[in-house]
Amino acid sequence: MIEHATWGVILDRTRDDELDTEYSIFTWDLGKVRAKAQSVRKITSKLAGHLEPGSLSRLRLVQKSADGNFKAVESLVEERSSDPAVIRALLFADKMTPLLQHDLHLFAFLKDLVSGVAEGTEAAYYRRLLAILGYDPDNASCSVCGKAKIAYFVPQDIIFLCHQCLQDQKRASDQGGISLRQ
Repeated sequence: MIEHATWGVILDRTRDDELDTEYSIFTWDLGKVRAKAQSVRKITSKLAGHLEPGSLSRLRLVQKSADGNFKAVESLVEERSSDPAVIRALLFADKMTPLLQHDLHLFAFLKDLVSGVAEGTEAAYYRRLLAILGYDPDNASCSVCGKAKIAYFVPQDIIFLCHQCLQDQKRASDQGGISLRQ
C-alpha cells in the first residue's frame, strides 16, 4: 500500500452501501481518483464534513492496488463553495476527465472555482474547462452545419452545436448538453 498526502478538489460522491461513500476527487499530483471512505455516513464520522462536493481539502489517501483503488483516510477542508454553478461545473469536470491523468492547469482552475477566484458566468466556466481539456470552444464549429458560432456542447457525443442545429435536432437538451452562450 502506498500513502499519498495531497490537495484535492471534491468533484462528486456516490453512496457505495449503507455507510460507505465513494468520492471522485481531482488531486494536485495524481489527477482524478476515486476514493472510498468507510462509515462516512455515521453520525460520528469525522470525514463527512470534509469530503463534500465543492470542497478543496488536504487529503491523505491510501492506494490499495496498482489499478488506482484508493481509500480516504484523512481530510481537512480548506475552502468550500456552495454556488450551484460551481457544483455543476465540477460535475461536468468529473464526467469529462479520465482517472489518474495528472493536469496542473485543470487542478489550478478547479481550485480557483472552489475558492471563488475564477470570475464569470457558468458558461464561462464550461468554456474554460473545455479549453483546458483540449476541446477549444473558441475555435470550434458546429458539428452539423459547420458554422463558427457555437452555442452548445454535448458531452456524450463530444460535439459542438450552433443555436439553429440545436433547435432542429433537440438532441443536446435531451442528452444533457450544456449551454456555452455568454
